[in-house]
Amino acid sequence: MQISKYNFILFNLLLIIMLLSATVLSAQRIYVEDATLKVNGMPIFINGANTPWDNWNDFGGNYDSTWWDNEFSRMKATGGNATRIWITCSGEVAVNIDSTGYVSGATQEHWDDLADMFSLAQANQIYILATLISFDHTKNTYTTYQSWRNMYSSQTNVGSYVDNYVVPFITQFKDNPYLFAVEPCNEIEWVNQDDTNALLPWETLQYFVARVVAAVHENSEVLTTVGNNVKWQTDLWAGGALHAFSDVRLQAQYNDSDAYLDVYSPHFYDWVVQWYGSPFLTHTPADYGLEDKPCIIGEVPALGVGGISIVECYMNGYANGLQGLMPWTSNGVDTCGSLDTGLGEALSTFESYFPEMVNPQPGITPGPKPSPFPGYDCSAGVYWSADAVYEQPGNLVIYNDHLYENNWHSQGDNPQENSGDYMVWTDLGPCDDATTPPPDITPDPGTPTPTPTTAYALGDVDHSSTVNIVDALMISQYYVGLEVDNFDVTLADTNCDGSVNIVDALLVAQYYVGLISGFCL
Repeated sequence: MQISKYNFILFNLLLIIMLLSATVLSAQRIYVEDATLKVNGMPIFINGANTPWDNWNDFGGNYDSTWWDNEFSRMKATGGNATRIWITCSGEVAVNIDSTGYVSGATQEHWDDLADMFSLAQANQIYILATLISFDHTKNTYTTYQSWRNMYSSQTNVGSYVDNYVVPFITQFKDNPYLFAVEPCNEIEWVNQDDTNALLPWETLQYFVARVVAAVHENSEVLTTVGNNVKWQTDLWAGGALHAFSDVRLQAQYNDSDAYLDVYSPHFYDWVVQWYGSPFLTHTPADYGLEDKPCIIGEVPALGVGGISIVECYMNGYANGLQGLMPWTSNGVDTCGSLDTGLGEALSTFESYFPEMVNPQPGITPGPKPSPFPGYDCSAGVYWSADAVYEQPGNLVIYNDHLYENNWHSQGDNPQENSGDYMVWTDLGPCDDATTPPPDITPDPGTPTPTPTTAYALGDVDHSSTVNIVDALMISQYYVGLEVDNFDVTLADTNCDGSVNIVDALLVAQYYVGLISGFCL
């Protein structure tokens, strides 16, 4: 049978188109080279967000294709290039798991919904970090929590989950280059830490993560990560910090060279920043021991964190060596913000400064990074002294090169140990070396504590040799039955109502934090 010249040419053109298409798909995939995220041979910054769900347990549940298409389009229009999605939220739908914890697969509706979602992501050029399950699966507020606890607790059951769910998932979607990475579980540390959860040992969770990431590596080129609050992603900080899912710890539980992470993705919220510093100020990935792999922020409030706006988080984070941010959330699932409350501005601002990092193109060299955050002007601060009395709110002090402001009366309260939400000191941030006073400046003695008069006589009830707000609060506790009466109290009728009670103690407390200046007597 002869092939006409026309058909021969057409056949070769089709072959060339197929080969070029395959090349383009391959070139669009994000990979790691020299601890750097790259695409098309160029570095890429994950200018992203979290879009964890539209309707809780979307895929195999109440999935809305139009909504996801619109959300991906909205992100792209504001300069975003990636988002993090919870594939299942609580484990009550989609995945077929029995009461013993054995996983036999997933519903066809689940696979169909995911196929549609990934095709929409590709059409909108939005990379997906796919978070397979969450700590919610084992939380006792959900109906199938015991099944998922049983899954974790048996290596045979973990194997069933990997073989009958993870491998089919990665096999079906690995050829979509916009499947950027797979995360075994959202904030899996709470399965170990939370009293309403399973309280499973680290070794059990490490085995699970190791099995999942090894399966992803053995069956695809898709990257892997684990998103934890940074406390559980570093060995370099005190206070119970633990790099729970380091390659060494993963392979100690599952001896397979494919049991490793490609990307670090720590989470930072206000409570984390309080104790572990901020990568959006002066800390770099190296300060957490995370410099050997690309480091992106898997969650941070979309409104910003630690007094830093979300726009500053992107710019300062990039300057400090982060390779991406994925704030919580694009669609405002809670009170942490959304595209409409600042995140959209942050995405578009970063893209306007660094378009070649958001949408890398061969031959276009990335521009210079912004200068790292220099620190706060601390010229108005004085060095903190344990002996000084900071009577009124608003005193600025310097401690360990950070600027702090007191919220109420303080004496002897170490700023570093007593700063954060509902605490006496607020950490305003690191000092700019150029504005920090020399360390030999005499500490501010503060405002002396006024000598009590008979109108509000108050004893040294805590035996600290000073009379201050602590004594007033202890008396308040006494009047509501929380404090044993083991001290001499001399407290006057400060509100002139004819009796001495908790109201008088609270008025004294208000006086000591500067809310009132005197009493009726």
